[in-house]
Amino acid sequence: MKKIICIIMSLAMILSLAACGSSDPAEKYYGTWEADILILGGSEYAIEEVEAIGDDAGFCDMMLVIKKGGSVYVRSGGSSDIGDWELDAENKLTIGYMEGCYIDEQGRFCLPLSEDATAILKKTSDSQTIPSN
Repeated sequence: MKKIICIIMSLAMILSLAACGSSDPAEKYYGTWEADILILGGSEYAIEEVEAIGDDAGFCDMMLVIKKGGSVYVRSGGSSDIGDWELDAENKLTIGYMEGCYIDEQGRFCLPLSEDATAILKKTSDSQTIPSN
């Protein structure tokens, strides 16, 4: 009888530990992300290449700070703003009007800008603190 009770208690402890894992599907998005690559018309351009050809759109200084609770700090082209984000049923992020943002298999943040342009951002920190300018 004691063995049965021990087995039941052990199973209960194992199940309770399994339930302690992260249940927040947006957790992978939290933190600071900075511009790394621009995909334009199917070609990839490193940030240095974008700087060399002229960064009229402000891609090179693009930064996102995605905060738990649904707010996001966006900096691009010398201006910045605070907005909202939400997660859809496919665990893709919508930031303002920019839909379908996702983390790719390499852990990069993919931000569709238009039909043929995507900004790729790399995570530079888990910090959700907005940097001072």
